[in-house]
Amino acid sequence: MSRDIKFWGLIGVVFLAVLSGFAAYTVLTAPLSIELKLGADQTNSEPFEMASAIAHVVGRSHPGIRIAVKSTGGSSQNMSLLAQGKLDIALVQADVISRGDVSLLAVLYPDLFQLLVREDSGISAIKDLEGRRIALPPVTSGQYRARRKTHPPAERGSADRRNTQV
Repeated sequence: MSRDIKFWGLIGVVFLAVLSGFAAYTVLTAPLSIELKLGADQTNSEPFEMASAIAHVVGRSHPGIRIAVKSTGGSSQNMSLLAQGKLDIALVQADVISRGDVSLLAVLYPDLFQLLVREDSGISAIKDLEGRRIALPPVTSGQYRARRKTHPPAERGSADRRNTQV
């Protein structure tokens, strides 16, 4: 009977080895599936639409990678969410202050500050905005920070309190 025990023991060990090999093969050859959270801006904004297009192209080209586009308050909030680990990737304006714990992945396009006025407004310089009502981007956006750099609070005076955020 000792010979039968050795035989069946050997069969059991071989069976477990084959089963372990099959399990390892199944795990190692399974398609890679990863989900990344991409911070954009407010829904229906230009950056959100761009992020959605990027997610679509990546998903079509690399089926194992899914990018979930997240609506945020803009560049500044995206940097904060990246630092907190709540986002994997983010769209941010180039003039948003860089941090040591994030890296530049790609420059998508040059980003310039734009100030638009109606032709009949009589505004031809920044100083002409004094006393005028203007629309401001959200406080969490990179555009808001850019505006503060080009038009510091000391130069704005009390007229700044009448501005409307969009």
